[in-house]
Amino acid sequence: MTAQRETLLCRYQYDPLDRVVGCTPLNRDSVQRFYRKNRLATEIQGQVQHSVFEHEAQPLAQRRFEADSVDCALLATDLQRSVLQSIAVGQHQQPVYSPYGHRSPEGGLISLLGFNGERRDPVTGHYLLGNGYRAFNPALMRFNSPDSLSPFGKGGVNAYAYCGGDPVNWVDPMGEFALFARGISRLVSVSISAGQEAGKGLRVMKNAVITRFSKAPTLAESGRESVLKATPKTHATKVTEAMAKADESKIYQAGAEYRHAAKKLAQQETRSAKFQRFADANQFPDEIKYKELEKYRSDFQQAEQQLATVAREHVLKYPGELMPTNSLIGLIRGK
Repeated sequence: MTAQRETLLCRYQYDPLDRVVGCTPLNRDSVQRFYRKNRLATEIQGQVQHSVFEHEAQPLAQRRFEADSVDCALLATDLQRSVLQSIAVGQHQQPVYSPYGHRSPEGGLISLLGFNGERRDPVTGHYLLGNGYRAFNPALMRFNSPDSLSPFGKGGVNAYAYCGGDPVNWVDPMGEFALFARGISRLVSVSISAGQEAGKGLRVMKNAVITRFSKAPTLAESGRESVLKATPKTHATKVTEAMAKADESKIYQAGAEYRHAAKKLAQQETRSAKFQRFADANQFPDEIKYKELEKYRSDFQQAEQQLATVAREHVLKYPGELMPTNSLIGLIRGK
């Protein structure tokens, strides 16, 4: 019985930054890739060159150069960088994606980028997230390899899951852990008061937030002005204030736990460094290590993840604040 030999379909090359910089598909010209700020900027395959033009990480257009001809295509994208339309001379394409980025096979696509602004691998149809760190299969809706940050880190319990099963509100550009979608996290920030600029901290900001909650902007937009001007306060207004205070307590608790975990971790790192110097001086065996540090690192990661979750829930629940998630996290941390 003759053993069947496996056929190598494609060979990939990586640079020192662990990015895919080239690939050689079977019986086809090799591909070279060039990056700008860790995003694909140019791809060259044989005599064909594609270049992507961006503004603040948002793809705007693509140029295709082959021999003496130059073609340009305009790209229409959403806030997550997914290409929804591409328009060139005599061509107009509207790719349709599933929630996980799968699309039916199509030949001659104009756009080099696709779902969430990622380059689709021409051989497998997968998305090589993190510029080649992990391959995401949009048909199976999962990664092909486990996450190094799972199950106890930011990667989550399921080492193969994409965005925790919620690809609509989350993105994972690096293939490591999910990030909140840019469409919500990039809300316009407004200046709350001079106290915030002077660094008076979370208390001043939260008092201003509670004041705005008591005015019930959602009720005002619906035309129920009498509720806003009622004296004494109506039941609906009291409920709104009570909910705001409960959310404030939840935020304070997350911030306190984060600062406590950060303080403990700093203390343990100092002790670990002293222990290591003592061990080196006395030539301890390598297996003798300071074992408490990993536990406190795990506690700090959990506190940090809980803080981010509370901040995201707060931004979603009170969009009238116009406070970006990252700014709110910074205030909770006490920066």
